[in-house]
Amino acid sequence: MLQPRPDAGGWKARLARGLLGEVDVFVVHSRREVALYAEWLGLPRDRFVFVPLSIHDEPRETREDEAAPFVLAMGSANRDYATLAAAVAALGLPTVIVAGAHAVAGLDLPPNVTVRGGLTLAECHDLCGRARVNVVPLRNTAFTSGQVTVLEAMMLGKPVVATRAAGTEDYVIEGENGLLVPPEDPAALAAAIAALWDDPSARARLGKGARRTVAEGTTFRAVAPAMATVLEAARRRAAGLSGVGVPGEPSRSPAG
Repeated sequence: MLQPRPDAGGWKARLARGLLGEVDVFVVHSRREVALYAEWLGLPRDRFVFVPLSIHDEPRETREDEAAPFVLAMGSANRDYATLAAAVAALGLPTVIVAGAHAVAGLDLPPNVTVRGGLTLAECHDLCGRARVNVVPLRNTAFTSGQVTVLEAMMLGKPVVATRAAGTEDYVIEGENGLLVPPEDPAALAAAIAALWDDPSARARLGKGARRTVAEGTTFRAVAPAMATVLEAARRRAAGLSGVGVPGEPSRSPAG
């Protein structure tokens, strides 16, 4: 399976361009990827269409661990746990990182940070629901990563503090369902974590917005009409029919 990355060069880039040049429609889950992939593959932007990433919706009641509150960060791909460690070290807040060993290798983690691994999906969801603040810190902001972690936290009615990056900015809407912070900025990340940690009403308000974002815009059912439109446009294009194009740039709402 070919998994192209726009930062790939040499024979990988040539192979990708040769194989993918004949594709009629590319579906991307980040608006930034439209220009990114169009430039990398040398193809017109109208070959690319943004459709929100969709997840299996498993809403359930969650209860924050009030007796022993903690900050939670999950995931291994492209995570910036160095910045998170610096942020929570300054705050002194109990923090749990759920990630593979390689994601935290070489980091000097403060004593208030615990690393866990090998958890089941159900255990991850349980931790997410009990956490006071969920954080998704990212390193490379040009490529998409972390969306599933973001959306599953939001599915459980939890606001997220995330690095502003390709992907997260299409799902986390500042002040509506979560908070976005600049990359590699421990002070900004610490401020955002503290803002939610100290304000239960803000957590509740943003949590409701987060749950609404998923229910209305990123479930399989919600995204199905947009995908159906893309597939029908591709079918008509392949059949040589005119008058039906690939959907254009959707509105700012994650529902597309």
